[in-house]
Amino acid sequence: MNEKDFIKELNLKSFDTEDGFYFTIDLLDHEIHGSFNCKEKQLENLINIAKDVFKNIKELNKNAKELIQKEYSDDDVNELKLDDLIFYKNSTFSLGYFTTETPAGKEWIYVKLKKDFTIEKELIYEYY
Repeated sequence: MNEKDFIKELNLKSFDTEDGFYFTIDLLDHEIHGSFNCKEKQLENLINIAKDVFKNIKELNKNAKELIQKEYSDDDVNELKLDDLIFYKNSTFSLGYFTTETPAGKEWIYVKLKKDFTIEKELIYEYY
């Protein structure tokens, strides 16, 4: 599938294949960046899971924030904004939230989900 067809199929705002598979899409009333962490031949296999995620993003975002709230009961996680989506070759995916600047860099919390939308209970922390 060529780039233009991929953009149309998933209703993406942009799709860049220069250094990987990166996209932007308007969801939840703002622009979200994302990536497909796979090889080119696996990309088409992720179209249906991506469509399902995009269609159910409000519920998935709500559920992810509920998990984060359990870990950070003193904080208001409703202020977190979904900024990143990562799709993996095994059809799992992660929702990413920027939290704060730290001495180690920008802190992001990721909630990983299986293709049936079951949330993995352990949060993932990344610093960039």
